Amino acid sequence: AQRKTLLAKRAEAKKKAAEEKGEEVAEEKMDIDAEDLDVFGVEDVTDIGTGEPLFANFAFEDWLLLATRYELHLLLHSFKKDLDDPDRPSFMQKDLSFYFNKYFKKNF
Repeated sequence: AQRKTLLAKRAEAKKKAAEEKGEEVAEEKMDIDAEDLDVFGVEDVTDIGTGEPLFANFAFEDWLLLATRYELHLLLHSFKKDLDDPDRPSFMQKDLSFYFNKYFKKNF
């Protein structure tokens, strides 16, 4: 019930914004298949157009991959900030597991 009211509020807000800009409002509903959706073309990851978030059907592996990617992002930026040496902005790939263990106290 909350989801339907939230979707109705979003649709009403979009309608008002379009009317203020002088654009015509399309009233037809689009049927979006999440499996055939181009993920790089989505404007809002929390709403693919039907009120469903892009990550609604993520499996355990997807979340693990996302977490690992974020940890690597944090590792590289933290290393660069901690070292503060313009001649050495990063480290070699062979040293990744050492620094991952050093920063996160877990094996890579």
